[in-house]
Amino acid sequence: MNSPPTWEVDRGPTLWEGLWRSAIQRKGIEAYSKIKPPCTEEGIRAMGGVVVGRRGNNRGSQRGVAFEAGSPRYPGIVTGILYCPLDRPGEKPRSIQGGTDGWLHAGTAEEFLAAEKIVKTEGPNDALALASLDLPQGIGILNNICGCSSSNPDTLDFSIVKGKDVIIFADADQPGQEGARRFAARFLEAGAKSVAIARLPFDVAKDRGKDIRDYTRGGATIDDIMRLIEEAEPFAEGDAAKALSERARSRKKQSDDDRPTIEIDVSNQETVVDEALAALAAAECGIYERGGMLTYLVRSGKAPAALQGADAPRIARVPLARLSEAMSASARWGKDKEDGFAYCLPPPWAVKAVDARPAYPMLPTLEAISECPVLLSDGRIIDRPGFDRETGIYLHLDGWEPLPVPEVPAQADIDAATELVLELVVDFPFPNASHRAAWVAALLTPFARHAFQGPSPIFLIDANAPASGKSLLADIISIVYSGRDMPRTTLPADGDETRKKITAIAMGGEQLVLFDNLSGALGNPELDAAVTGATWSDRLLGESRIMKVPFRTVFLVTGNNVLLAADTARLLVCCRLESAEERPEERTNFRHADLKQWVRRHRPELVRAVLVLLRSYLRSGSPRAFEAAFGSFDDGWSPVVRQSVVWHGFGDPCATRLEVAGTADRDAIAFGHFLEGWLQIDPHQQGLTMSEAIRLLAENPRDYDVLRNAIHELVPGRGSEYPSPRSVSMKVHHKRKAVVNGRYIDGRETNRGTKWVVYDAAGKA
Repeated sequence: MNSPPTWEVDRGPTLWEGLWRSAIQRKGIEAYSKIKPPCTEEGIRAMGGVVVGRRGNNRGSQRGVAFEAGSPRYPGIVTGILYCPLDRPGEKPRSIQGGTDGWLHAGTAEEFLAAEKIVKTEGPNDALALASLDLPQGIGILNNICGCSSSNPDTLDFSIVKGKDVIIFADADQPGQEGARRFAARFLEAGAKSVAIARLPFDVAKDRGKDIRDYTRGGATIDDIMRLIEEAEPFAEGDAAKALSERARSRKKQSDDDRPTIEIDVSNQETVVDEALAALAAAECGIYERGGMLTYLVRSGKAPAALQGADAPRIARVPLARLSEAMSASARWGKDKEDGFAYCLPPPWAVKAVDARPAYPMLPTLEAISECPVLLSDGRIIDRPGFDRETGIYLHLDGWEPLPVPEVPAQADIDAATELVLELVVDFPFPNASHRAAWVAALLTPFARHAFQGPSPIFLIDANAPASGKSLLADIISIVYSGRDMPRTTLPADGDETRKKITAIAMGGEQLVLFDNLSGALGNPELDAAVTGATWSDRLLGESRIMKVPFRTVFLVTGNNVLLAADTARLLVCCRLESAEERPEERTNFRHADLKQWVRRHRPELVRAVLVLLRSYLRSGSPRAFEAAFGSFDDGWSPVVRQSVVWHGFGDPCATRLEVAGTADRDAIAFGHFLEGWLQIDPHQQGLTMSEAIRLLAENPRDYDVLRNAIHELVPGRGSEYPSPRSVSMKVHHKRKAVVNGRYIDGRETNRGTKWVVYDAAGKA
């Protein structure tokens, strides 16, 4: 028989700190009896219930009924307080002070210890229901705070039933039945005269969770209860041995638990947090560091900015509830008490402290997520699913098996790969090979994104008419890479909204983003900043914390005859479709009638083909196929992707840039006309102020049409009115010394204002 625990006499009174007994005892007990029928006021008082007030958590003051828990062998020593709220009747009773276990009993300690029979219930409201009945004298009612199914019997004093007959009422569910057997074994072990389990007239499968309170509330009388007690099934010693062996196995499982133990010490919180982080790192529980934050991989239908598909994996910041789960799974938490080490959940302050750490050197860094094997700069390919610690890349293959790629692809492999890639776009009306090469570069870029440092360009898919196949070209890239259609989003016109969207993209580790059916000009400073950098930094919404994460997203844009902002024109690679059909959507003569289905069917071969093209170029020593420059991308994307596309004979994907910039940049075209017209109005390069020029235009309505039209294009006025000289000067000042068509404009200050002069770029005219 186990020795009873020793309770500290001075431990009980301190448990009532933060609670105060309400002055309206009768009214409160009456109210609780009404919300928990068939409990009565007499039954609540018999169990020792008192109405108390307590300070709520951000909810103001609350009232409820409280019960003291302890052992009848040590009356007056309170080990826990069970609280039943009055203002939230649907909420279950819970322990709010002291331990999470302890006995509740009807009547005084003397009355309970004098009883010959003990009826054990699972929940406190079950005990209240029985206490509200007129049970015969000599029957005691017993319950513990945590019930039968979730309780830890090791914290209870079972010696109180020595020499007594015990009847256990089990709830009609599997946990309740198993918990009843565990308690029955412990009662026998502690010296109970006999133990039996009363079966309620409920079906465990159909009436899941119903209990003694449901039985009495349904009209059961005292005679029905006594009949169940008399018909209770005896719990034999053999059953006890089986239950105890199960308990032994459970204890062995706990002893075999190799998780570290973290003792909760509020006086040394820094050490506790360090130990928690070390445990998270050792457990490899899917928590990563990214941009100074705790992140994890999620896969759900809700994605920021509606970018990813419904089932696409993405990176998200770890919520506090998920962090608490991970901390609990990676370590055993508890406090060292007088009666032993008490295990518990990680305290909320520790969870918040772990989340608030400015850096996490113990945890692996999550650089990116990929849904396809990807190439590294040394020619290696990451093709094993899961997290690669060396690179920080998480490869999510969703169950499909990639085909092997030769270490050094043979020419036959390269030829087959080239032919298969070209088969993808055989039905698209590219005006020439350079535009097709630009699309091939867009296809290769997400697979090569980890083979170079620095940014990658924007890929514009332009067309001369709607329904030419622009979105389908983007979908093909996405299906080859991820197996899904390319998710669509829009490019906000507002710069601040663009910044917020890019922040969501960066935080989620988005791999491909399509701005579909662009209206207006393409480009703004926020998009330019994202495309020209390898990292993205921004303040998190609603916080003072600055996020700085790797930025590996590949942007695609579709539109019809897209206009480009001058700064953005230098940051993109354009492929264009030019359909000769009046109604392209009615075309039927395709080699692949359902191209997307064909791509899905051949996806493993297509992935292998892309990787063969990239790896064969790197394994050949990365020879330079040409010397043309591409600004911000010369140190990263261009030497890997552009050179590879040219080396394999597709053509130069950047050959279309000058063509597109020259025809699509409205400002550049208008400014070129402005310079030409300025020379016409100031042929001797004497210089004119903007006011003088506009006055000359107004005085000579039949002359200088080139300059007049250019000014209206650069700074549109109201109707035929000229814009103000100041607004035109500001526009010209922004283009000062910018060379367009071999000319540039500069100004000199005079007492009449700035006089503007157009010069030849090779020297003054």
